[in-house]
Amino acid sequence: MAETITIRNIWGGTSDEAAATVLGDVKRESPEMYREAVNAAAASLKLRPQVLRQQPASRQAATIRRALTQVNQLDLGAHLLIEWLTKCQKPMLGQFLDDLGISHEDGTVKENVGAEPDAERLSTAIEHLNENFPPEHVRIYLSAFSVITADEWETLPDLIG
Repeated sequence: MAETITIRNIWGGTSDEAAATVLGDVKRESPEMYREAVNAAAASLKLRPQVLRQQPASRQAATIRRALTQVNQLDLGAHLLIEWLTKCQKPMLGQFLDDLGISHEDGTVKENVGAEPDAERLSTAIEHLNENFPPEHVRIYLSAFSVITADEWETLPDLIG
């Protein structure tokens, strides 16, 4: 059985490079949310926000990622993932939901996702994602989907790479 997936371990298991991509996309698409992340990370790590804002983008992302692994940053960590996925990863979300036959609008599930599909269909959908998108992005998405949307699906966590 796979380790329980949490928002903390999604961020903790994300490489600094992938975190820089995620946070860079959020900064571009939702500057206010990114500012909130910088301020929260600075406060959490007892830094002045100006110090964090002056760091190079890659170092800034690594610092924010580290802060998002703390218990008091769960909501912000979830919001950042949702923002990134729904604004920047619609093709990946749509493909996965289409492969599973789950009704959605532009990659966003409008109702309950329903019962977990059989393991073979789920595995095929995950393989299809890995063929078309960066594997670490797929892992981040599937982990977030498991925690936020399909928390009662038992097979999915075991299939996430």
